[in-house]
Amino acid sequence: MRSEGWRLGQSLAVRFPKGPANLTIAATYAAGQQAGLFDYLISIAGYDLHYTERLDTQVFVKLAPGADREAVTARINRVLKAYPNAELQDQQQFKESQTQQVNRVLNLIYALLALAVFIALIGIANTLGLSIIERTSELGLLRAVGMSKRQLRSVIRWEAVIIALLGTLIGIVIAVFLGWSLVHALKDEGLSTFRAPIGELAIIMVFAAFAGVLAAIMPARRAAKIDILDAISYE
Repeated sequence: MRSEGWRLGQSLAVRFPKGPANLTIAATYAAGQQAGLFDYLISIAGYDLHYTERLDTQVFVKLAPGADREAVTARINRVLKAYPNAELQDQQQFKESQTQQVNRVLNLIYALLALAVFIALIGIANTLGLSIIERTSELGLLRAVGMSKRQLRSVIRWEAVIIALLGTLIGIVIAVFLGWSLVHALKDEGLSTFRAPIGELAIIMVFAAFAGVLAAIMPARRAAKIDILDAISYE
């Protein structure tokens, strides 16, 4: 409203399916303060006057003072029998339905994340495998000066954990920055608060370390099986 230079009581020329009309601004609201996030609201009488057909997406009901909630709900449900695609919800149920939609999107994102993690584990294992081949002489020398197979496997596992944690940390920093940027960009749409999920991020870091250990199982075994003499003479 401020960007357009409009003010309360001002008359605006609006185009409708039935033709142009002048409407008066009676009230304003911020984005996210009403369900549906519509750009503008008009009365039912005004809608019937300017539109060729009515298709209600949401109908709001306010209980009169002292009204019996259960009785009103029962009466509305009887009316809704003629509209099988309509659903009656109170404020809490509406919030839960919106939350379920967000959760479905999050579940899809988690599924894609799991696939990305699986691919990343394969990448870590391949990287360690190539590293072991390139460092065959070095590993053989370490074994020759007294490093045990167990210690060698531990070194490979720690390398995998460090790679996994570095990748996860970089991803978290980028994700948090993009999340903050998105909230900041959509503050006019009602998203005004940014909160980083510290607990979830900590769990992701722990999971990344565990995933690094899993990715190092085969490379660590391969490194431990290297013959010391063959490794020292390897070129």
